Amino acid sequence: MALDFARAQDISQYLLDETGMAYRDGDFLRFARCFQLPQHVATFDGTRELRDLDDLRAMFDRMRVFFASKGVTHLERRCIRADFEGPDCVRAIHESRFMAGDQVVETAWPAYSILKCIDGVWKVSFSQYAVDRDHSSAMGTIDADGLRTSGDNA
Repeated sequence: MALDFARAQDISQYLLDETGMAYRDGDFLRFARCFQLPQHVATFDGTRELRDLDDLRAMFDRMRVFFASKGVTHLERRCIRADFEGPDCVRAIHESRFMAGDQVVETAWPAYSILKCIDGVWKVSFSQYAVDRDHSSAMGTIDADGLRTSGDNA
């Protein structure tokens, strides 16, 4: 079922909530419905291509093992900024924080995503976790296909 969203922030927050609950519950199918494949995920360690569901599943499983090793019980995630770039594309910045009950395991850090509406369903099509904490440049450094724009020094 397609969901209608009036604000770009609502689209971003919906996907954050869905993927966060999927991580918490170990629900890979719920998680996978939120992603366009193939796509690239950029971190400070480099860029990884997620080609198919097997690649996405491997990432999901690695994150769940990591969460368990840190005692993470849930993620607190919030959209900081989201802007439409046409009717079917949103650029968004969010913060995530790892929690163990009411204790902070890791302080909030920013991430940048490109969200696309594909066949009436909003999905994450690109993610960049290598974003400066002040988020000053992320919104202008990646084009709608997840590629660096000219002049980007990141």
